[in-house]
Amino acid sequence: QRFHILLIDDEPINRQVINNYLSSQHYQVTEASDGAQGLKTLDDEGPFDLVLLDIMMPRLSGYEVCETIRKSHGIKDLPVIFLTAKNQVTDLVQGFTVGGNDYLSKPVAKHELLSRVAIHLKLLDINRHLEHLVDQRTNQLLQAEKMASLGTLTAGVAHEINNPTNFVHVSVQNLEVDLTRLQKLI
Repeated sequence: QRFHILLIDDEPINRQVINNYLSSQHYQVTEASDGAQGLKTLDDEGPFDLVLLDIMMPRLSGYEVCETIRKSHGIKDLPVIFLTAKNQVTDLVQGFTVGGNDYLSKPVAKHELLSRVAIHLKLLDINRHLEHLVDQRTNQLLQAEKMASLGTLTAGVAHEINNPTNFVHVSVQNLEVDLTRLQKLI
């Protein structure tokens, strides 16, 4: 149960069938029966790795839910797959316009659902891994830059300390010469 999926659909039978499909692949599934409950569940029971979202629901449509999700979760951070009986091109375009990542027509075919879910989760996992590598490399570069700055500072301080030390050293040598002359004179 490495990945956590939020399933938002107002039809209990659809939720049960899809939950059975996803559970067979060992995904952790949390269900919500409408858009408002889905948004609350997203905030209260997250983090989630993917959202399966019905479009035609009472009160809040899937489009409205997706728009709200996108205000706090980027398109690459939380994939949203729309589920709907509406499969016109305009519906597809609207789904992508509000921030959906993919679109499945109902009734959902098990293998198509599992394939699309798997590919979106794999892309999510790759993206997370790359972001982790970028963060690591950025930290390494920052550390190297700090060390270089510290080296420059140390060299500057050493130079500033060395100048008066050289002055004192030369002065001491001159005093020794003068003392030797004074001893000979006395």
